[in-house]
Amino acid sequence: MFTYESLDKVADSYIPLLLVISFFYLIRLMIAKNWRKLILQTFSLIFYLGVAYAGMFIDLNFGIWARLGLDYSTHTALSLSIVMWLNYRVPRFVILWNMTLVAYFLLMLYQKYHSFADIITTSLPIGISLLYMRRLGADLWKN
Repeated sequence: MFTYESLDKVADSYIPLLLVISFFYLIRLMIAKNWRKLILQTFSLIFYLGVAYAGMFIDLNFGIWARLGLDYSTHTALSLSIVMWLNYRVPRFVILWNMTLVAYFLLMLYQKYHSFADIITTSLPIGISLLYMRRLGADLWKN
């Protein structure tokens, strides 16, 4: 039915697909000539992605996950960041975004890319950071 390689291709396409969907949202703002919103939403997407990469940078420099016998999951951090961004930008699909994220996490477990602990310990600081930052800058991040 599904081979490791075919599932690997599915997993490899998930984050790029999320980015394409995000870019379509930004392109819609461009077509509508909603420049202020376009600029704010573009910077917010960059910020969300930056938080994921900041976690990776921290782990590379301080070895926090390695000390715990774990692996920082950049796949988890990026997918979570983009899905959280999409949840705020296109809330009518929030169930779909979150279902795909859970499916992606399950696929990473099935393919043995990361352990459950890797995914949880990456998701918690990234998710909490983004929720906290969103709360601090609620007016800036509004739809």
